[in-house]
Amino acid sequence: MAVIASVRNAAYWVLRFMRLLKHMAGAKSHVSLVGRVRAWSHGFVPDSYVIYNLGTNNPREYVSDYAQLVQTPVINHDYRIVLNDKILFREVLHRFAEHLPRLYCVLRGDTVRALDEQGAINCLDAVLDLCERNGALVVKPVIGCCGRGIMVLSTHADTWRLNGTETSRTKLASTLAGQAEACLVSEHVAQANYAATIFPHATNSIRLLTMWNAADDAPFLAAAVHRFGTPATIPADNWSRGGLSAAVDLMSGELGPGVAYPRSKRLRWHNRHPDSGAALAGTVVPRWSQTVAHLLEIARSVPFLPCVGWDVVVTEESFKLIEGNAHSDLNLLQVHGPLLKNPRVRAFYEQQRVIRAR
Repeated sequence: MAVIASVRNAAYWVLRFMRLLKHMAGAKSHVSLVGRVRAWSHGFVPDSYVIYNLGTNNPREYVSDYAQLVQTPVINHDYRIVLNDKILFREVLHRFAEHLPRLYCVLRGDTVRALDEQGAINCLDAVLDLCERNGALVVKPVIGCCGRGIMVLSTHADTWRLNGTETSRTKLASTLAGQAEACLVSEHVAQANYAATIFPHATNSIRLLTMWNAADDAPFLAAAVHRFGTPATIPADNWSRGGLSAAVDLMSGELGPGVAYPRSKRLRWHNRHPDSGAALAGTVVPRWSQTVAHLLEIARSVPFLPCVGWDVVVTEESFKLIEGNAHSDLNLLQVHGPLLKNPRVRAFYEQQRVIRAR
């Protein structure tokens, strides 16, 4: 068994390193050879040279891409499966059900397995009937991240839509039946008015990064950003695919300007959403302190997950916890400032051997 575990860990390390090489090869911004060499020498991919302005800023204050992609995935050890599997995630956090979207069924092709208590959602027709009753549903891979494979089904006045594009019930049923991987059908969360005003065509979520403070034996909030979708990301808000990231002040919940993932030699910042014109900078997330307090309570209930990137959607009444990420993308956080400037964050990464102690 020990040999099998060693082989598995070695294979996992190789896969993580290959992921780093893939990021290096897939640079979207135009970085000079000098900039690429400087980035590589400190463990960053070329895009990070632009994202973190490494021509001016100190790279040692940022968690490097090497540390993020190769080192941080092992922080949560074997328990990362809780965050990778959306069904298991809900089971582990079942006592916080009021903050979790309702799950209805799992489908793969035309096979549907009910998850609701009544067991009524057990075929594709039942899924589409449910969509008619609710107005909208979300379908996404059971195992997945980065907004990959998300579909929003909606219907109103006999008009069916898939990710905002008009379709028919028959075509929608065919699309669902063609899913090769297991997908989860869940409640569509109605976001609060402030977020819908900024961009109504995507579910705009907040990424909150919590870490476990060994000295206090409790979690703390390390960073938070509000993501907003654009026409390129509908129905999701993924940053690397064209969404915006706005820093959230950890004390007040006030948003800063939004920034897009760089496609050129510089970052583009927006005080207003470039498509809707609604204000980003200065907007305050409602009930921010209560949301943080409740989220830390949730993080405290899973001490075996010392580092989690939580995706939260604020609603008019409270908030919904969409998912947790075992190794959160750090560039959408650090584009607003280096994480390692925070002594508690640096101490955490040193304890986890992600970075060397000073």
